[in-house]
Amino acid sequence: MEEGSPSDWRTDIGVAESVKHLYTNKPMSDITFTFPDQEPIKAHKLILGMRSAVFEAMFYGTMAEKNSEVSINDIERDIFDMMLQFIYTNTVEVTGESVIWCLNAGKKYCIEGLVKLCKNFLENSISADNVCTIFEQAKLFELKYLVVKCENYIENNAVEVAQNDDFENLSQDSLRCFLAYPKIKPAEIEYFMAVNRWAEAKCKQKKIEVTPDNKRAELGDAINEIKFGLLNPEEFAKIVTPTQLLTAAEQAQIYPWIILKTWPSEDILNTFPSIPRETADICVNIPDNTGIADINLQNKVVVKISPSHSIQVKSFVIRLPSAIENVKLVVEDDKDDSDNDTNDEEDISAQIQTATRTIHFKELILNTPGKTYTLTFNLKRCRDYYAEDVQCLHYERSDERYVHGGVYIKLPEFTSNLLKSITYAVNVSSPEK
Repeated sequence: MEEGSPSDWRTDIGVAESVKHLYTNKPMSDITFTFPDQEPIKAHKLILGMRSAVFEAMFYGTMAEKNSEVSINDIERDIFDMMLQFIYTNTVEVTGESVIWCLNAGKKYCIEGLVKLCKNFLENSISADNVCTIFEQAKLFELKYLVVKCENYIENNAVEVAQNDDFENLSQDSLRCFLAYPKIKPAEIEYFMAVNRWAEAKCKQKKIEVTPDNKRAELGDAINEIKFGLLNPEEFAKIVTPTQLLTAAEQAQIYPWIILKTWPSEDILNTFPSIPRETADICVNIPDNTGIADINLQNKVVVKISPSHSIQVKSFVIRLPSAIENVKLVVEDDKDDSDNDTNDEEDISAQIQTATRTIHFKELILNTPGKTYTLTFNLKRCRDYYAEDVQCLHYERSDERYVHGGVYIKLPEFTSNLLKSITYAVNVSSPEK
């Protein structure tokens, strides 16, 4: 053959095109990779060693492979071929189905360019349609950064994720973790329906009968993360009860919890704690005519709060927020019978922001269960309200506990002529046992 003849594939192409030709047509190959029950793939040691430290050690190191064949048992042939395509051409088209496997292959053979390409693909393609699948694969291959990225997406888009068919690809442990996230949107009935659908899918995958007992067995302790105590009666009756995921005894104890807002039995409370999520703002209304009138407090509003869990007070609705001069906080031990004067009083006026009929707190966290927090709103003299001075009737409540799922807030004393309601958000921390 004459040099430069048209039949010579080297004619008019550069190095990159020549290497691409080596990948496509396999001339001058000197190594063969074999796969169980599949066609082998030929390659070139020099090209592989140039692009991968692992291949360099395999073919040119002190313990170099002497055989002309290498058996590959831990990577699928198609994925291995995609990796070779990247090695030869510096490009490959990954998909949602192949990207994790290509990423794993790139990490195993130290091909950083392929790893980076896969990472960029994943970071730009996570959606409700695939996040659960990617999350499981990221855990499998111990890709911590990707696990965190998926967790962040799930936390911010929990309802959309729960409603998607990909939700069924979560493992039982991942399902439990999803339901336990404290910062996901408080949409408990949506999560229950997703859990029921997940359990049905697992039964079908295992080809077992879809029964309440089998679904409950598939769920394991993940069902304990469902916050049944926060559902409303209609949701519980129309959606939860027909699935029979809860026993008759469990249903009988949960109904009073959600209808009458009474504290449930310790057994049910331990099984389904139902602590409201951090993202949930809960309002406690304070009726004007509840309690027993005791004394008049001139120019101040007082409320005592005793929570079972750490809570963040978000706001108070008050009729005259513009008349507030300062706000003081005293913390008392519920078991301490000593005089209140021994407790330190803290001025928290810098925390408040007033709006029409509402006082907002920047960050008022009552973080020690078993304590009573006394908030005193000292008011300016205000002649256009209640004659010369603002006077508030002091009450001691006969029914002092508000129950929200697995949290209660006691308001043993308050002044109700001005104070109308409290909005609070539940934090992560729980009382010490």
